[in-house]
Amino acid sequence: MKDMWEAYVSTNQRFTETVREVYEDGDMIWVHGYHLMLVPLMIRAYLPNATIGFNMHIPFPTSEIFRVLPWRREILMGLLGADFIGFQVPGHSRHFVHCCTRVLLGTSSIGAAQISYRGRVTRLLVCECCFYCIHCFEWRLYCLLEWHLYCLLF
Repeated sequence: MKDMWEAYVSTNQRFTETVREVYEDGDMIWVHGYHLMLVPLMIRAYLPNATIGFNMHIPFPTSEIFRVLPWRREILMGLLGADFIGFQVPGHSRHFVHCCTRVLLGTSSIGAAQISYRGRVTRLLVCECCFYCIHCFEWRLYCLLEWHLYCLLF
């Protein structure tokens, strides 16, 4: 299991390095999928002023399931490196809030729309498709970034 976690971390680091290479001031970085949940915090370490969004395309598990993961804290802290996290339905957003509250002691949730952790606020969005979020907030995105990164890595 430790080998799989190390491969997961390594993959997230490779994506982060590629983002650092192509990032320009003013760009909005949009990360998609459970396979890159560490990337927002990794990017934040190098680009503290970048605007980072994350979209979760799958259901977020309940805290009862999530709490058994050995690296649950690292995953949650990775996600909280984003300025925005998009979920497909309200229930998935609630699961995320409950996981943060139960796993990350000291986390304070501010309503259901954002989470404050270690002085950073992450806004939670519910949108059926990330493209609705894009249009709502009129962000400049790397629309093809994930595909280009995939091509570079594999």
